Amino acid sequence: MTKSLTVSNTLTLTIGELSTGAYQINLAANGSISGTSAASYVNGNVQKAFSTGTQSFIFPVGDSSAYALCSFKPFRDHRGSLKASTTAGSEPQFNSSGLDPNRSVNRYWTLTQSGGSFGTYNINLNYPATDLDAARQPASSWLAAGTAPGRQRPSLEPDQHQCEPRRSKRIRDFIVGDPILRGTLTQRGRIGWLSP
Repeated sequence: MTKSLTVSNTLTLTIGELSTGAYQINLAANGSISGTSAASYVNGNVQKAFSTGTQSFIFPVGDSSAYALCSFKPFRDHRGSLKASTTAGSEPQFNSSGLDPNRSVNRYWTLTQSGGSFGTYNINLNYPATDLDAARQPASSWLAAGTAPGRQRPSLEPDQHQCEPRRSKRIRDFIVGDPILRGTLTQRGRIGWLSP
């Protein structure tokens, strides 16, 4: 893309990646994207506008190597815009997350809020099996997210390669992996977090 694109109705993808580069696809409150799949998705940034309510949305994002969508489901009224993207490799602050870098998903998701307010929500993170470290134990995986402690209770569906932290309250980067059980990982909340 050579500029950002605003969609008020439906953007239909047919085949291949739609690469945004430094730009983004802006979806109005009534805007949507159809035709998405592992062979047809947005490689880059998708921003969705939310009007007041509890509207859910699936961000059909990936990168040049894989489709790794994330879905957003709020539990109370929210408004404003939310931008999502995913990046292969380790999140820059991974070493302060309390997760084992040799037992993790080699990918992270970035959510950025613009205007308005967002309350408690669920987010479902999907990734290909090729993103997993060989030593990782899916059933024991925890989630590290953001720059401060959260109250999520992560659950993982290893057969579907997805992680769903429940009732998050912060917009941030998300990473998934097995815990080291030291320092920045809290046992009580079963949640790791990234240092500032």
